[in-house]
Amino acid sequence: YAHVVDKGYLLYHGQTPRRMIGAMQDITDRKLAELKVINSERRFRSLVQNGSDMIKILDEDGHFTFSSPTVEKVLGYTPSTLVGRNLFDFIHPDDMAFIRKRFKQISQQPSLEISSFRFKNADGEWRWLEAKLTNLIEDPSVRGIVSNSRDVTEKKQMEKKLQEERQMKQKEITEAVIREQEKERYEISKELHDNVNQQLTVAMMYLATALKGSDNHQELLKQSSGFIFNAIEEIRKLSKALVTPLIKDFG
Repeated sequence: YAHVVDKGYLLYHGQTPRRMIGAMQDITDRKLAELKVINSERRFRSLVQNGSDMIKILDEDGHFTFSSPTVEKVLGYTPSTLVGRNLFDFIHPDDMAFIRKRFKQISQQPSLEISSFRFKNADGEWRWLEAKLTNLIEDPSVRGIVSNSRDVTEKKQMEKKLQEERQMKQKEITEAVIREQEKERYEISKELHDNVNQQLTVAMMYLATALKGSDNHQELLKQSSGFIFNAIEEIRKLSKALVTPLIKDFG
C-alpha cells in the first residue's frame, strides 16, 4: 500500500515531506495452522500427563527411552527413574518367556496386544498389566516401540474371587450330589435287605420243606411262588425308580 503523509502537517513541524511505501501479506491461514499445531500438542501433552494409560517408549532391546508421568501414579516410578532401565528387569519370572516372545514378535508387525502379565512396582509388589505395543521404530519422531498399558490388578483379583466362588459352588453341588447318591444307595440296600431278601429267604425255606416230601408240599410251592413273585415286583419297582430320563429316552 502507499500512504502520503500530510504535507501541511510536516511543513508546520519543520519537516521535509516524505512518501512512505510498504507491503503487507495476509498470514491468517499460516497463523491458524500454527495455532492448530500448538493446540494439538497441548491436547496430546494433557492426555499423556493426565490419562489413565501409561505411555512408554522402548528401544529394540527393551530399554525405556520415555515414560509418561502416569507411571508414577500407577507404579510409583518417576519417569526419570524408569528411563534407561530394561523392561525385563520388572517382569515376573513366570511371565518372562511369554513377554520375551511377544516383544520379539513386535519387531515383525505393526502392533500387537499383550494379555495380562505381572510387573513389579516401586514397592516391590507385583501388579497385573495389559499392554498394546506399536512398532514406530522407523518413525523418525519416535524411533521406538510405543507401549500403552493399564493396571488391571483389581480386575484380576475380582476374576480370581469369582473363580474361587464358582469352584466353591461347584464343590458344594458335587458334595450334595454325592450325599444324595449315598442316601439313595442306603435306601436301596435297606429295601433289598429288609424286603426282597426276606421274601426270597422264606421262599427258599418253603421250597426246602416241600422238597423233603412234606404232605402240604403243593401249598408250600404255591406260597413260595407268591414270595418270589413279590420279590420280583419289588426289584422292578427299585429298577424303575433308578431309571434316569436319559435312559428313558434311549430305552
